[in-house]
Amino acid sequence: MRRLALLLPLLLVACGTAEQPTYTPPATPPAAESSVAPPAEVTHEYVLVDQEYNAALDKHGMDWLKAIGTKKITGDVTGGSLLIELSRGASETGWSAVGMYVAEVGTTKNGNGYPDETKYGTRLHFLAAEWRGTCGARSLAPSSSFGVLKEHDNTIELPLDAVTMTKGDDGCLTGMDTLDLKAAINDGGVFVGFMPSDTGYRLKVTLKCSGTCSVEEL
Repeated sequence: MRRLALLLPLLLVACGTAEQPTYTPPATPPAAESSVAPPAEVTHEYVLVDQEYNAALDKHGMDWLKAIGTKKITGDVTGGSLLIELSRGASETGWSAVGMYVAEVGTTKNGNGYPDETKYGTRLHFLAAEWRGTCGARSLAPSSSFGVLKEHDNTIELPLDAVTMTKGDDGCLTGMDTLDLKAAINDGGVFVGFMPSDTGYRLKVTLKCSGTCSVEEL
């Protein structure tokens, strides 16, 4: 019994210092990466004009603005472009560029918007074109990057935030200006209309815009 009593503390010490098994939880599998791509931004298309222009020659004021298909564009646009398609129509000869009328949306006391021509003036701005630089003559240079000269038809697509057009409105300045039409739309809206520089031509202009945009008749 004495020997057993002496061995018992040693057994207890040995049991207390023995290495105990540890529990390792199973590894958590990594979260599966989503294979679903974010939805693509929807692009809306609006045909602003699709017509010939002989009827606009003898019009003035509001009648002229309506004859060139002027539209009011408002919204919160994130991107887009203007697709310009110009053809000679029934004409077999001649040369033409495309002019754009642009005006800010003004607001009267009763809340009706109207074209405010203070900033952009009343004259057409010709797209992707430049003047010859002969003051007073206001003639367009046939070397302009867009128009119908030798071709029967021609097409160009201009980004809304970089619409190139003739510099100034007096015909003296060569080169081109760039209009951020996207910013103008988002800053209260704009009125735009289009007309070839020569008669008898057919013009189609399509507005492509992402985000929110609204197109209304003048």
